[in-house]
Amino acid sequence: MEIRAKDIFLIVLLWLLITDLAVIFDIPGARQVLGFLLLTILPGALLLQVLRVQGIGTAGYATLSVGISIGLAMLFGLLQNNLFLLLGHSRPLSTIPLLASINLFLIVLAIAGYALNRTTTRQLTGPRLTPDEIRFLIPPVVFPALVVLGMHLMNTAGSNHLLIAVFVLIALYVAAVSFMHRKFSGRLYPAVILLISISLLLVLALRSGHIIGTDTHFEYYTFVNVRDSMHWSIAEPSLLDACLSISLLPAIYHAVLNVPAEFLFKTLYAVLYSISPLIVFVIARRYLDDVFAFLAALFFMFQPQFLSAAANARTYLAVLFFMLFVMILFSEIGARAKKALLVICMASAVVSHYTTSYIFFAILAATWLVMAVVSRRYRVEAYVTLDLLAIFLALQYIWYVQVTVLPGEYFVNFIRTTYHNLDQVFVSGIRGSDVQTAFGYGIGEGGIPHIIQFWFTWLTLALVVAGMLALIGSYAGMTGRAGARLPGFMRRPFEVAYTVMAFVCMGLLAATVIFPTLSVGYEISRIYPVVLSVLSVFFVIGGIRAARSLHSFAGRTGSRKIATPGGGNPGMPAKIVLIFILAVLLPHFLCSTGVVHTAFGVSRDITLHAEGEQYDTRFVHQTDRNAALWVRDTLPPEGIVLGDAYGHGVLLSQGHVSPKRLGVIREKEDIPEGIVFMRYTNVVTGRFLDGNVQWVDTEEYADLLHAQRLIYSNGGSVVWLPAGDYESRIIM
Repeated sequence: MEIRAKDIFLIVLLWLLITDLAVIFDIPGARQVLGFLLLTILPGALLLQVLRVQGIGTAGYATLSVGISIGLAMLFGLLQNNLFLLLGHSRPLSTIPLLASINLFLIVLAIAGYALNRTTTRQLTGPRLTPDEIRFLIPPVVFPALVVLGMHLMNTAGSNHLLIAVFVLIALYVAAVSFMHRKFSGRLYPAVILLISISLLLVLALRSGHIIGTDTHFEYYTFVNVRDSMHWSIAEPSLLDACLSISLLPAIYHAVLNVPAEFLFKTLYAVLYSISPLIVFVIARRYLDDVFAFLAALFFMFQPQFLSAAANARTYLAVLFFMLFVMILFSEIGARAKKALLVICMASAVVSHYTTSYIFFAILAATWLVMAVVSRRYRVEAYVTLDLLAIFLALQYIWYVQVTVLPGEYFVNFIRTTYHNLDQVFVSGIRGSDVQTAFGYGIGEGGIPHIIQFWFTWLTLALVVAGMLALIGSYAGMTGRAGARLPGFMRRPFEVAYTVMAFVCMGLLAATVIFPTLSVGYEISRIYPVVLSVLSVFFVIGGIRAARSLHSFAGRTGSRKIATPGGGNPGMPAKIVLIFILAVLLPHFLCSTGVVHTAFGVSRDITLHAEGEQYDTRFVHQTDRNAALWVRDTLPPEGIVLGDAYGHGVLLSQGHVSPKRLGVIREKEDIPEGIVFMRYTNVVTGRFLDGNVQWVDTEEYADLLHAQRLIYSNGGSVVWLPAGDYESRIIM
């Protein structure tokens, strides 16, 4: 079927009309579906049409449409917000003004796309799936539905059996696709990756009806402020003011979709971030055969950090823009369109999360510096140019120093602290908890499953390092030097700039371990997804080379060649390589999801259990919400509200109590004068997490609370008031 630019223009107008009617008349279902597609796909797709983007493939085009749409929503939303405020309209994020502005913006893009592509036609073909392709697609299509049902059973009945079954089925399906890759159609990989990604991300997003996480409570509080005021502004100076990803963006989606705010905030980022493994696949497929690119994408999404992305909204949205940047940078997109898209990715990362933006810039700057040295001796394409760095630095300066201020001060203080602590490189105790855990600190206390996960985690990292070493050992072949033979498992050689960026990422990972303040200021669990977006391809290469070495050592063949999935090269069968990689990858996945821990009777993961450390720390019970609402609605908006180390999060997200009023009880011998809020874990479980992040028995506070008056109790959470003059002031 042939489609012309005029047809696209008319389709856009019709789409806008139907969506507007669904939003204005609040048609259930239609408003949510059409509104989500309008915000998440159409802006990016129209801009790609305007820029005449080609040379990135269907999967790349789709991920770009979504990623650029998210970025445009924040950037255009900020422009619209400030322009309306300047004109005296105090509620620019209310539904009608926002919808009108979005319509105008999209119509302008549609007109530009039509004008620039008037004579262009596109061929649209239906999927026309074969019976074999349909059979291969049935399991991943069912996975999201099984996750929704499994999490419903977990939330209502405490049963984790279906969720565990889903994780096991995903592992078995991955193994089946890998071993049957000759029968598996290459065009199915993107759909399979996306469906598995959505399934895994929805697990945490659907756990409980309330916010789960640590910083997530502060992020949700910021979003609610913007939603209620219907405009974005810097009211209470905070680092989160610089993060439009968790304030302006969800407020725009809420205004258009009209879904419950807490549900939107819990699920939106899971859906948006689900394209990230697909980006890894697009990047990896540029260099590797399809099945190996598929394994690289799986390696990225089988990490614990990926599974918890729904609870780290601003961080992972910024990571998404870094990944898009890398994909665009090493693509065949035309120079002008490429530069425009790269600038949008940089700007979007800047307004998404300050620290990830700094890491983003550091990787690009280091890559540019090394390439500047290399280019003095060899004729190579730089890719990362000085003008891109200048634009990036200017965007950061404007947003972090001139507009939001605090992120700029945070960066200066961070650099100063890092410099002053250079003499403490060998002091392990001051490193971040993630680094200490990675090196096995306290591993014996966790038992056998923790030991298993520890070794498989290091084994995956060892394969990444092995892949990097293989790149060094076969540098000429892997980078396409004249006269060198390309390894059989590779489609094309690595660009020198990609190689340099990979080593920069590995160096960044090492620096996080070496310098203590880096791991404290920005946890290694947040840096890992950034570097893996570049390094995942080397996990597969490392697996191939390790399998070859083991196979040769076993004496089964003297050949040093590896058969490609298509059977083009003689040598070691690809099946042996796949067995080796899957033998590392799948156990690592089952450890990350908590299946291994559950099999050993360890209740670690909040997604699979209603007990344990994660559950007691992060789960918000309905009684907690009711108590927080009572504090907000009944007590006057003054006085300090005290709780344990995670009680303030409940009060923020559920009661919308101002952070200025919140305090943490640090020592049992010293409770400052104020209202005391005890959450479900403190009251029913009898565990209290003090300000030093140490669990103590709640009974130890009984004598201190005896002097106060119990004013609220709902069977799970309680509120105490100080006696005397303070009590009379609060009650009045």
